[in-house]
Amino acid sequence: MLLEGGSQTLENYFLNMPDRSPSNMKNLFYQMALAVEQFHDGSKF
Repeated sequence: MLLEGGSQTLENYFLNMPDRSPSNMKNLFYQMALAVEQFHDGSKF
């Protein structure tokens, strides 16, 4: 799913989300994305 530099793209996406989204929801989705990234990175040996 994530390509080279995908984490930076995700970070920019979440940081640039419209402010009408509650910040706690932004943080929740951001943490979920980070967890998914770490899971995929951990399964690459």
